[in-house]
Amino acid sequence: MVKGNNVFFYERSLFNFLFLNFFLGLSFKFFKIPFYIAFFFLIILVEIGQKGIFIKKRSLIIYGVLSFSIGYFYLLGYEKLKLKQSIADNRYFNLFFQVKKIEPYYEKNYKVWIETAQGVFTFIIDKKIFTPGDFCIGYFKEKTTKKYLNPFSFSKLQVLFVQGIKGELVLDKSKPIVCEPSGFNLEKIRYKLFEFSNRLSPQAKGLFQALVLGVDRNFPPEYIESLKAQGLYHMLAISGYNLGILFGIFYFFWRGVLSLLALRFSFIQPIQLYSYILALPGAFLILIFSGFVPSANRAFIFLLLFVISKILFRNTPSITLLFLTAFLILIYKPFYVGNYSFLLSFLATLGLLLGNRIYNELFSFIKSNIFWKVLFNIGKSIFISIVVSILIFPIILYLSGSFPLGTPLNNVIAGIFWGFIFIPFSIFCAILAFIQP
Repeated sequence: MVKGNNVFFYERSLFNFLFLNFFLGLSFKFFKIPFYIAFFFLIILVEIGQKGIFIKKRSLIIYGVLSFSIGYFYLLGYEKLKLKQSIADNRYFNLFFQVKKIEPYYEKNYKVWIETAQGVFTFIIDKKIFTPGDFCIGYFKEKTTKKYLNPFSFSKLQVLFVQGIKGELVLDKSKPIVCEPSGFNLEKIRYKLFEFSNRLSPQAKGLFQALVLGVDRNFPPEYIESLKAQGLYHMLAISGYNLGILFGIFYFFWRGVLSLLALRFSFIQPIQLYSYILALPGAFLILIFSGFVPSANRAFIFLLLFVISKILFRNTPSITLLFLTAFLILIYKPFYVGNYSFLLSFLATLGLLLGNRIYNELFSFIKSNIFWKVLFNIGKSIFISIVVSILIFPIILYLSGSFPLGTPLNNVIAGIFWGFIFIPFSIFCAILAFIQP
């Protein structure tokens, strides 16, 4: 194993230990796991942490219990946890709201997110009435929700809650809606791309909306089933992969430009630092296109912390940056601990970092000639994919009911097409759509 049988703490980072216990505390509380089971995980973390942090075992136990307890009880004091069953007794009521975003829904309907004094709500409409950013007055009643047959499923209220939504509404179409347009709104950029995608073929439309806009509802069913059968359905989700590709393109572009300028002008800081900073807007563009989904938020904050660490000339370990990213997000929105988009993104990134760390340590003896380098990198890709698949296995199994055995290898093969063809060209088409639709 790595650095004396220690994967998480070989940097001697007490923060890693504290975060893992805080994360466990939040998870145990949200998923209603019996409290006593936590001590099993705490003992494991203490035993592993003691070999890397060099703090007395008794102190680690105290730190672990405190950080776990903070995470466990943090949700209790969080204001947004107070889910209200209703805001009216099944009657239509007048509501003032602002339209946050609009997305295509099933059967040519549209899903609308609105922000009110009571919180964020959603409703379905069958025609275009609103524009993102509009301030409106309309009549609504709360949508009645049925319980799921699966006893292990969250209630409908909890499913909405982990997305930051208070509830679902029904619009009264018989009464007039009064709206006043707002000024510039970032969501209008995304809305224009939805309108552009409606002119594409069904396959192109589904792929464009999934890889650029984070909506996979309009993908042809036969393609969805095919991707699920191959264990590749998660490739349609917006993640750090999409964000990292555009960031990388912008980074190498600016590095090339600045290298040419460096022939005439001198730079105080290394060119790489300027390239990192100038490439951040490219990553932020993906954030806008995706509608600020949890997985994209995680990826951008991680990237931002990475750039800041480089500016400060600190080689902060990637796992510590990942844990710091997740900690900042969960402090602000602790209900994300039950958001599958956030969890899949976090666990997949953790698997990538752990897999890379373990593989490099285990096979550091491999020779440096071209043949062995190629073999080394092929083996690393497969190994990392296996580690990622192990970590996300429970969630994928819960969501889809299956987990194809060929998933790790399929991820490696499909990753080449997604990384070099589908994602870059989809993003390029999105940018081009604003110039020449």
